[in-house]
Amino acid sequence: MKIATPFMLAALLTGCAATGNGRIETLTQERAAGMLVAGTTMKSDIRLALGEPSVTAFPNGREVWFYRYDGSAARLVKYVPLVGRMAETGTQIRELRILFDPDGRVRKFKLQDIRVQ
Repeated sequence: MKIATPFMLAALLTGCAATGNGRIETLTQERAAGMLVAGTTMKSDIRLALGEPSVTAFPNGREVWFYRYDGSAARLVKYVPLVGRMAETGTQIRELRILFDPDGRVRKFKLQDIRVQ
């Protein structure tokens, strides 16, 4: 049991790591609206504030940037006997999507929290 304990702790701590862009972790709707002004804010302004986007797509000729932060609780914890029943295993994801005009200015954005079980 003494040998298994360090491995169990390592598995628990590894599962608790957050992934994605931590700069949007505490971003509120109000702060996003102040930072992402339609017709004014440029791509370069957003890169300075948030870094590179996670995904860049070009649907219908428009550019869309995605920023995503996964601050979920440990997913591996649910497999540990007894502890898994007490731990929160849902996933909390924050996602920011920004649509640009052809000239590189923000057209609109959507900031949302996604809860996945």
